[in-house]
Amino acid sequence: MKNHIRISLFIDGGYDAKVNQFYTEVHPRRSPLHFSGLKNFVRKQVAAREHVAEMNCLMVQGHYFRGRLMYPHTDVAAEWELDNALIKTDIATHYLPLVDGKEKGIDSLLALEAFELVMNNKVDVIALYAGDTDHISLVRKCTAAGVRILLLGWDFAYTDAAGKWHITHTSRDVRDAVTYSLHMASLINNLDHHPDPSLEGIFSRSATNQAQPQIADKIYGRPHAGDIPAA
Repeated sequence: MKNHIRISLFIDGGYDAKVNQFYTEVHPRRSPLHFSGLKNFVRKQVAAREHVAEMNCLMVQGHYFRGRLMYPHTDVAAEWELDNALIKTDIATHYLPLVDGKEKGIDSLLALEAFELVMNNKVDVIALYAGDTDHISLVRKCTAAGVRILLLGWDFAYTDAAGKWHITHTSRDVRDAVTYSLHMASLINNLDHHPDPSLEGIFSRSATNQAQPQIADKIYGRPHAGDIPAA
C-alpha cells in the first residue's frame, strides 16, 4: 500500500442543507457543520481504516455540488456566505440552475467529476457526503477500479413546530456497496459516551440549552462492517 493516501471529499449540497438545517434548528447542538472540521474528521477516519499515519492522509481535493436559483432572488446573502465558507476551506463549487425549483443533473455532474479523478489515478479514497440511491453506480465503478469509498451518511427524523414530519436517510444499497460506512447521526449522539475531538470539531459552535422538537434517531439499513467507529 502507498505511504500516502490521497483523499477527495465530494459533497451533495442538497443533502448537506438538510443535515445543517437539522443540526442548526432541531438538534440540541444548535450548530451548523464546519467544512474545515469535516475535512479533518475525514482524514482521521481514513487514516484509521487505511492503517496509515494521519499525517500521510492528504486531502487533495474537495467538491460541492448543488442546484441553484438564477439571480436575482432573496437568498443571495446566504449563498454568498456559503460560497465564502467553501472558498476558505478550498472546496470547489459546482452549480447548475434549478429547473422548476428542482435539481437536474447534479448527481450526474458529481459522478463525472469523481470518476474523472479515478480514471486519471488522482485519488485513493473518495469521502462521499451523500445519501441518494442515484450514487450507487458511481460507488460500484470506483470500487471496481480500486478506489475506496468512505460514506458519511446521516439518518434522522423529526416533527417540526408545525407538526410536519421530516425524514432524511441514506440509501441502504449505497451503504452496502461502499468500503467504509459511517452512521454520522449515531456517532454524534454518542459523543457523551465516546468522546472524539475530531467529531466535535465538525460543528461551528457549542450546543445551547433550548426547547427541542421531537426527534427520532432512526437508522435505516443493515449494519455494515465499516460502521464501527475508529478507536
